[in-house]
Amino acid sequence: MDKPVPRDNEVLIRVHATTVSALDFRCRSFTVPLSFWIPARLALGIRQPRRTILGAEYACLPETGVIAVMPTNMTYEEAAAVPVGARAAFHFLRDPALTPPLHPWTGTPS
Repeated sequence: MDKPVPRDNEVLIRVHATTVSALDFRCRSFTVPLSFWIPARLALGIRQPRRTILGAEYACLPETGVIAVMPTNMTYEEAAAVPVGARAAFHFLRDPALTPPLHPWTGTPS
């Protein structure tokens, strides 16, 4: 794959590590509920995945997008995992009604 050329309002990012989620697995293996089969086929590709290359060595992002400097005491793999865990935690912090109550003695969901 050719190295992308950033536009005037973009920055070129070199990708060292990324994460793979359950959603990534479901999209690639096409294990979706039957009720989502037709919409998923239209969105992901009729006969084969629409995106055959999952990642690339470089990516272009908008200069106004969410970009952070990696801490020097982290590996690329550790830094790649932070946003996924943070997004999940933020979801439950924003809507405590979705978080099951904890048992008062064990601290486990009741």
